[in-house]
Amino acid sequence: MLKLCERTLKEYLVPTARVLSRALLGLALMTTVLIVPAAARASGTAGVAASPLPGVSAAAMARASRGVVHQGHATGHRVRATYLAHPPKITAAQAAALKADEASASHQVVLGRPGNTRTAPPPNPPLSPRPAATRDGVTSAATLAGEASILRDSTLPAISGENTSTVEPSTDANGGSNIFETGNIFAAWSANSGTTWTYLNLIGQFGFGVICCDQVTQFDPTTGNEFWIAQTSTGALDFSFASANGTHPYSNWCTWNFTPASIGITGSAKFDLPIITVASGSIWFGSDITGSTTGADVIGIPKSYLTSCSSITYYWVIRTDNQKFMFANGSTGTMYWATDTGTGMSNGTTFRIYAWVLGGQYYYWWNYTGTASTWAFSYETTNSGQNCASIDGEVNNWCQFADSSVDGGYLANGWLGFSFNAKQDNSHAEPYTRILAFQLSNMAYSAKADIYNGDSPMQYAAMAPSLNGLVGVEFTFEDANEGLLPYPSMGFDAFDPSLQSFDDTLFFPDVPGGGNACKVGGTNGIARWGDYLTVHAYYGNANDFIAAGFVITGGDCGTSGASAQVHNVLFTG
Repeated sequence: MLKLCERTLKEYLVPTARVLSRALLGLALMTTVLIVPAAARASGTAGVAASPLPGVSAAAMARASRGVVHQGHATGHRVRATYLAHPPKITAAQAAALKADEASASHQVVLGRPGNTRTAPPPNPPLSPRPAATRDGVTSAATLAGEASILRDSTLPAISGENTSTVEPSTDANGGSNIFETGNIFAAWSANSGTTWTYLNLIGQFGFGVICCDQVTQFDPTTGNEFWIAQTSTGALDFSFASANGTHPYSNWCTWNFTPASIGITGSAKFDLPIITVASGSIWFGSDITGSTTGADVIGIPKSYLTSCSSITYYWVIRTDNQKFMFANGSTGTMYWATDTGTGMSNGTTFRIYAWVLGGQYYYWWNYTGTASTWAFSYETTNSGQNCASIDGEVNNWCQFADSSVDGGYLANGWLGFSFNAKQDNSHAEPYTRILAFQLSNMAYSAKADIYNGDSPMQYAAMAPSLNGLVGVEFTFEDANEGLLPYPSMGFDAFDPSLQSFDDTLFFPDVPGGGNACKVGGTNGIARWGDYLTVHAYYGNANDFIAAGFVITGGDCGTSGASAQVHNVLFTG
C-alpha cells in the first residue's frame, strides 16, 4: 500500500509556529573548551555560504555537510479500537516475536573504531574492576526542597505472562486526565490520570502483523492527537494517530504501515528501535535498519497532510554509516537528532548532530571529536565489561546488554543536549550517564555533565524540556553497595539545559525496584534491562513532566511470582 516516489523533495511551504537551574543527582559538571567539528565531508557536499537553518549562523553552516532528502507516498486506513475487560495475556506469537527481538543481533551490533565488526563479543567476559567508591550510598527523598519531586505514580495492571525486563514503555498525556502508555506488547489508556487503566486489543486490530516489540508515543497539543509508532513481528512500523481528547479518546485511529521498501530498501531488511517526536508543524519518526541493509532513517510528515486516513506524502533520509539515532525533544521548525554510533566514527571520541527543516531539499550534519580533557569516554558495547552488579553479586549486571548509543535529547533555550551510557573508568566507580550540551547558534560543543554517583550505576537516561525550558530526566539506577535501593529502580530529576550550574547532591525522587533483570539466553546468559525509557513535557503545567518506566517486583525476573511492574509518573522540577 506504499508507493515510493523516485523524485527527490522539492520546496514546499510548511507554516511554523513558536516554540532556575535544578539539582541533578551526582551531576559532575565540567565546562570545557569549544570544539570545532572535523570537516569530514567524504559522504556529503561542502558547507553552504548562507544558513538555511533558522537560528544557526552562516559560519556554523560552513562547517556542515549535507545530503539529499527523498519523498514517498503511503495509503492508510481507519481502525476503531476495541478494548479488553481485563489486562491482556501474551499470545504465543507475541512471546516468540518478543523473545527473538530481545536476543536480536541488531541490538548487539558494534559499529565504529575500534572493533569495527558486527560480530557479538564473546559470552560473559570478566567484569571490569570497580575503582574505589568516592561517595556515600544513595539516599532517596522525594520532597526535599529545591529538588525534583514526584506528583503522581500510577501502576498499570500486570499483564499475564509478562515476566521480562525488556518492557520499554513510552507515554504521554493530553495535559488533562487522559493518558496513553505503550510497551513491547501492550497499549493502554487512562481517563482519570492513571487511577484506572484500559488495555487496547492489539491482536489483529491494525492488520499489519503482530505488534510485539518496540513502541513509542507522543501527544501533539496543536492537533490534540496522540501519535504512536509500533514495531511489528515482520520488522515493519505502524504509524498511527487518534484524538487524545474527549470521553472516548484513543479509539478512532488512522494508521499506515511503513516497511524498509518505503524508503527504497530491498531485500530482507527490518526496522527496529523506533523513535518519535512532535514539532510545531510536523511529525517525525525513525528507526534503526537491520538485516540485509544496516543503518538508520528519519521520516518527516507535515501535520497538514494528516487530515484523513487515506493517502499521505512523507519525506525521508537514510544513512548506512550510522545507527541508533535520537531526536532532540523540543525541536520546532528544524528537527535535530544525534548519534555516536557508525562505521566512520570512533567509539567514545566522535559524535554527530543532524538537522533538517521539513520543506528543504537537504539535511545537514556536523561531526565532533572529543578528547580526554573534553568529553571522551569509555564506550559500552553489549557485554564489554560494564559492571552494574552489586559488590556481593546479589544484584546481577543489569546493564550487561547496554551500549553507549544516544538515549535522550533536548532542545531548550538555545541549547541542544544529548545523553548516553558510559562505562566505569578511573574517574567513575560505576557506569554512568554523560550529557553533552551544544550552543544552537554556532553548533559548537559547550559543556558536559555526568549523572553519576560513586556507589550507584546510572544508565538509560531519557530527557525532554518542560514548557518553561527546564530539562527533565528519567534514568535507571541501583545502589551497588546494597543500600536503600539494591535493585534496578527508577530515578527522576531536572536541570538547566546549558549545564552551566548544578548543586551536587545525592537526593532525588525514585520508584524502587524489587528484583533482578532477566537474562537473554537463560540463567547463564547476558542480563538485559531494556533499551530505553521515555519522558515528555506535561501540558497541564509548565514545570511538569510525564514519564514511563518499570521495575521488577515479586522476585527476580524469570522466577515464579516475579513480574514487570509498569509505572506512569508525573514529576516536577
